[in-house]
Amino acid sequence: MQFKKFIIVFLLPYLFLIACSTGSALNINQSEIEYIEITFFKEFAERNTEHYKTIRKSEDIKIFIDAINTSKPINGDVDMPKGDYNLELKFKNGTVDVFHLWIPKDNNPYGTLINKENTAEAYQINKKTAEQIRTIVLK
Repeated sequence: MQFKKFIIVFLLPYLFLIACSTGSALNINQSEIEYIEITFFKEFAERNTEHYKTIRKSEDIKIFIDAINTSKPINGDVDMPKGDYNLELKFKNGTVDVFHLWIPKDNNPYGTLINKENTAEAYQINKKTAEQIRTIVLK
């Protein structure tokens, strides 16, 4: 009986924490996004005001938000070249989140995201979503 109490009191909360910590640490609610502005990347931790494309279709916004929310943290130090684009998530309340985006056109099937506010952490976008983003950005 003592062992069961030990499992319930100590082990289950620990397992719950482990389960909750897997996956992306990013969590953005799509319904809060008004639109996404895409600009060309200039420098890390900076915004570029040179407009490239605006994403307003809810299906396309969903693809970008799913990419962010399902991205996986890249372990260890990341030494990234200059990015391809910036994603500026424009929220309905007027706030803006900016992500640097790498979406190679070559044989690399993955994409990479870094939040402008925390350039020490990079996140990998899965193959399927990276291809969907590539299609939207390049059309």
